[in-house]
Amino acid sequence: MARSQLPSNPAPQSWRVASIWFAVATLLAAAIVVTIGLGNPLGRSTGDRFFPHSVTVGSVTVQTATDDPTARATALELDTYLQRLARGMGVAAPEATVRILPSQSVYARFCRRHLPGFDGRMEFCYSTTDRIAYGYHDGGKEIAGRLRHELFHHFVNERLPGMALWANEGGAELMESFALNENGQLTSDGLVQNRRMQGAARHVARSQRPELNDLPRLTARDFYGRSGDTCYSLSYAVLLYLHRQGRVFEALRGGSASVDREDFKGFATAPKRWSAPVSADGGSTVLRLKRM
Repeated sequence: MARSQLPSNPAPQSWRVASIWFAVATLLAAAIVVTIGLGNPLGRSTGDRFFPHSVTVGSVTVQTATDDPTARATALELDTYLQRLARGMGVAAPEATVRILPSQSVYARFCRRHLPGFDGRMEFCYSTTDRIAYGYHDGGKEIAGRLRHELFHHFVNERLPGMALWANEGGAELMESFALNENGQLTSDGLVQNRRMQGAARHVARSQRPELNDLPRLTARDFYGRSGDTCYSLSYAVLLYLHRQGRVFEALRGGSASVDREDFKGFATAPKRWSAPVSADGGSTVLRLKRM
């Protein structure tokens, strides 16, 4: 008898199912490879896998790419710093995450891939997207000061979000130079950043822009542009000046500070005054430390 329909053959059917699953798996694998290759623009989902080691002390978590014997001591030092900074500012300390890469080259490659807008000139950095500070081991050099700088940005982002850019950067530079005592006040015996002060002295002596009154109006493009080094130096000098008057935290908390322009000029251009107390008298120039 002739047949109009062939009998079903289980082998070809199972082969077709297997082929479909193989195609789906191949597409998924390709998508994963592309995602990793391009990097995550937020630095979150793909970034985590590079830091399998983690140590938490108080409010600070230090994540490292390799088993780092210094991680716990670093976390302890940074937690102490954040707690004291919070005490000085009269707010609660935020939780913070710090990621440390094993070298500058690894750090640069990671940040270029995972942190949009990363500037290769940034030694350490803070990402406002994932709210994480990034740094690297630098041949045995002390890195806690530079991490304090980045965690000051984190502190401002979490607790004082209205702070003006110049005060945020100047304050971070100041925290890099000086420690905090148990009462949350900056110590007087920190190492002055001579390079910053020398830059400010040259700028002030020439009466160039930006001037003091210009600082609160500077946009990110202005601040980090061609005159970026000058803006950093001037911001640092102003806050060092307020620190020598014992008014820096009052100014950071209150959002403004009165400054005597001529006295500040004399302070900035006289290296002997950089490490000495300054009269606490204010002046006619009122600087805003909050965004305008």
